[in-house]
Amino acid sequence: MKIVIVCIGSQKIGMGHIVRSLELKNRFQKRKIKTEIFHYGKRMKNINIPGLKSFAQLLKMGNNKTILLLDTKEVGEEYIPKLKKRYFQIVGLENTGKYRNALNLIIDSNINRKTRKKATALYGYKYVVIRKDILKLKKEKITTDTEMSCLIIPGGFGDYKWLKKVLRALKRLSYNGKLYVAGKWNKRYPSINFIPQSEYLKILKRVSFVIVCGGLSMFEALAIGKPMLAIPKNREQKKNIESLRKVFPYLYSPFDLKSKLMIYNREFREGFSRKARRIIDGKGAERIVSKILSLWK
Repeated sequence: MKIVIVCIGSQKIGMGHIVRSLELKNRFQKRKIKTEIFHYGKRMKNINIPGLKSFAQLLKMGNNKTILLLDTKEVGEEYIPKLKKRYFQIVGLENTGKYRNALNLIIDSNINRKTRKKATALYGYKYVVIRKDILKLKKEKITTDTEMSCLIIPGGFGDYKWLKKVLRALKRLSYNGKLYVAGKWNKRYPSINFIPQSEYLKILKRVSFVIVCGGLSMFEALAIGKPMLAIPKNREQKKNIESLRKVFPYLYSPFDLKSKLMIYNREFREGFSRKARRIIDGKGAERIVSKILSLWK
């Protein structure tokens, strides 16, 4: 019995898929399941994940006792029939591209996908994977600064166009509280507190609210009940935000005048926090692992 996980990510496009895949790897290994993880492309030196030069390598690794878990849509469609012959089962996470219907199982935390035929599919926020250090915060009582404060979480895509957009929106809302940005210091914004990864959780706990772009950090902040505003950078993140708004209509954009409630109304923030914790319960990783292991039965 063995699991092979293939994921994709970088500082440029974001690390959400990698973080999720590593969390699942740890959960499988805790259950004494042999698990290997690969990054599509170059080896990830800073987190020690071997690179996968081509999906032809996956064919060599496959056998009838191995499940392949794809957390990427980079697989060439022509490889899927060949991979299905080599592996016991192939499972796709999230948006696995055009070939999603050819897989044995899809587990997708987004409830708004259109392609729900052929392959067995499980949808919903109960499958959101939250990493361990965030789950620890979920159990703690979160206290915020007495002074209004905001943490902007840009995610991947190292350019600062999105940040510029967010700052413009905050100015329009007359926000004058403390401002933090998760990321490397940028000389264009000398008055902003840029925080390194090592400080991220400490600041996340304390701030009054966060501004996210719709990736994994949005779900992590929801899991600990952190009030937020959301503005996407790309089409995929826009879908994530729109999908979440269907069950959680209080997720405003900083360009929406209703977002003033988030900034200036403490009761609104407290209500948001209670509801957010209920939506993301933190048990998504265990549900996914249990479902995948049930395929062997």
